[in-house]
Amino acid sequence: MNFKELTVSTIIKSITRTDNLFKGNYTLDPYQNCSFGCIYCDSSYEKTIIVKSNALDVLRKELPLIEKGRIIIGSVHDPYQEIENTFKLTHKILDYLQSYDFPIHILTKSIDVINDVSLLDKFSDVVVTFTLITTNEQISSIIESNAPSPMKRLETMKKIQKHGIKTGIALIPIIPFLTDVNLEEDIKLIKEYNAEYLLYRHLELKGDQKGIFYEFINNNFKEKMRLFEYLFDDHFLPNSIYINKIDAKIKKICKKYEIPNMIEFT
Repeated sequence: MNFKELTVSTIIKSITRTDNLFKGNYTLDPYQNCSFGCIYCDSSYEKTIIVKSNALDVLRKELPLIEKGRIIIGSVHDPYQEIENTFKLTHKILDYLQSYDFPIHILTKSIDVINDVSLLDKFSDVVVTFTLITTNEQISSIIESNAPSPMKRLETMKKIQKHGIKTGIALIPIIPFLTDVNLEEDIKLIKEYNAEYLLYRHLELKGDQKGIFYEFINNNFKEKMRLFEYLFDDHFLPNSIYINKIDAKIKKICKKYEIPNMIEFT
């Protein structure tokens, strides 16, 4: 992956609709595109990581002008991808945010978030969500080969939780015929690692991403190609029958293992 430093005019974006999944009011992405290159993500075909080099300077101007609310860090592009080790933008942003004590929610696949745990301890309200597609190491290694293994993510989640930080898992996305077949095993293991909640979202294939994903499926899981074409047809989401079936299944499993399928704040 290549990278390019660019200056931006704004760094915080308001969430205009109610965010029932991540419970945020604002989003903040220090980087654009992602070196994890997961095939289901629309960043998977972007080969250049944009580093928002003036992000901290812009944040200093914007933060005093907004009402206090939860900031989702890494809403689209991972804030702890490899380039963070060089530029430390996420670290610098967190250091500044804690002085204002804005509530934050970090979304990441990376185990490197543990490097900032002493900084996260300074926030009075912080949530860290690790995203997985499955706990099956073989499937994960094919679909998200550049990301840390599922077990390493679960282990890092547990370490962070020992600091009194609220942590959980997002099964995002649920991939039909590949990751939806192991939902009970996944959720049982996630509970064993003390996740405080489990979030999920269905696979979306918008625009050019559908063709890229279909090519991947055809090359790696050719026997499932027709199933995907039928399920998605002319839509970017699976059909409603499938969605309702999976929704009901996840709720039933979560109830069985006593894990909320939403973030609960006291």
